[in-house]
Amino acid sequence: STIEANADVFINQPRGVLLHNDELSSLPLGFGKYKKSEGTDKQHYLEIFNANPITINRVIAGVKYVPNPGMAIIGGIPTRIVTKTFSEDDIHNGLLPRFLPVLVDDKLPYNDKTLSEDAKNSWSSIINKCYEIPLNLDNNTGRVIPLILRLNNETFNVYLSFRCEYDQLLELLPERTRAFIPKLQTYCLRLAAILHILKTVDVNKDINLNTAIDAETMKDAIKLIRYYTHQVDKLVRLYSPKEELEPHQKRLIITLHKL
Repeated sequence: STIEANADVFINQPRGVLLHNDELSSLPLGFGKYKKSEGTDKQHYLEIFNANPITINRVIAGVKYVPNPGMAIIGGIPTRIVTKTFSEDDIHNGLLPRFLPVLVDDKLPYNDKTLSEDAKNSWSSIINKCYEIPLNLDNNTGRVIPLILRLNNETFNVYLSFRCEYDQLLELLPERTRAFIPKLQTYCLRLAAILHILKTVDVNKDINLNTAIDAETMKDAIKLIRYYTHQVDKLVRLYSPKEELEPHQKRLIITLHKL
């Protein structure tokens, strides 16, 4: 998945694409694989987060302008190699904070439970309705003309309260964790927009006529952000490993605890 190869995909798919890497470590480790340095690759992926236009310089094909580079990235990575795959610099340059981490501590017991057919059909129906939302392009720039979702006064005040709370957190959190806060604040608005669209199409309403996000939807988005904030806290702890206790030390602590 080189930036040059992605460029052609972006041009042909202005709605954006999903990059599913089962082994997510292959993405950052592949930066600069076919170049002398990883600099431009990483910078392009940082820019893609905001879906801003990018320009690709190819040796043979020349310069290529990409107006709509939308990409969502999802994948898995063993906890033990997170710090080897993403360096501490990747925290401070904003690469790792662009991800929403989910750290799985314990494997759930195996069982035969699965999603019902009704649940699968309902979800498929919602996704298909989302694809039916018209995509309008600017004839001059080729850029997608965005549909602007609005926050009414009540919804804005809910977000404002959350925003102020997280701004105050910045003064109390460790440096690594602080790097994630601005992106989490941005994700709150993104998640609120996603939830609003899903709710709207689920009840067969026209999203173009229902652009106001209500307060309850914003509260739901904030709940999600609080969950991911907890996950971020667990993630950054991986970069400050504690010394492992010796077996006799563990036994002594267990004994003292029992006493």
